[in-house]
Amino acid sequence: MSISSERNLEFKDGKDWAEAVLCAIFLIVFPIAIIALWKGPQETVPLYFLLPFTGIFLICVPLLIRAVLIARSRTITVDRKTGEVSVTSRAPVRNDRQRFAATDIDAAVFRTTDNDGYWYTALLRTPGQDVVFAQGSHRPDVRKKFEAMVAELRRFAPALKVEEVTD
Repeated sequence: MSISSERNLEFKDGKDWAEAVLCAIFLIVFPIAIIALWKGPQETVPLYFLLPFTGIFLICVPLLIRAVLIARSRTITVDRKTGEVSVTSRAPVRNDRQRFAATDIDAAVFRTTDNDGYWYTALLRTPGQDVVFAQGSHRPDVRKKFEAMVAELRRFAPALKVEEVTD
């Protein structure tokens, strides 16, 4: 997050990539390990171990691939002069860029998933979609990003609704 009176306010979040990298490593290493075990001597690794191990891996492959494909980095930039909000999303398969005016934002929402607040999500609610700009399990900077984003957007949309939701 960079703050300057002359420059645009920028929020970056790439929390999804850590999980995606771990899943990609499993997708590379596990097939090699399974093939090596199947081709090795059956006295070393018995068949009753290899079959369930292989089956569980094959069941998990779609979940691992999904985690890699949905990972993305989000950058939200607020132009301090015009009030234009630019959302850039980078993913392994697709990159998106959207622009809308700060006055088009209906609400800024801060969400936790339990009473202890162990999963924070900060998002902007626009007509038709929610734009997540910060997330993380018990990361204190998510609250700071949320407050900074609300303060910046209130310059252009003073009637911006702020919601805190506990799921």
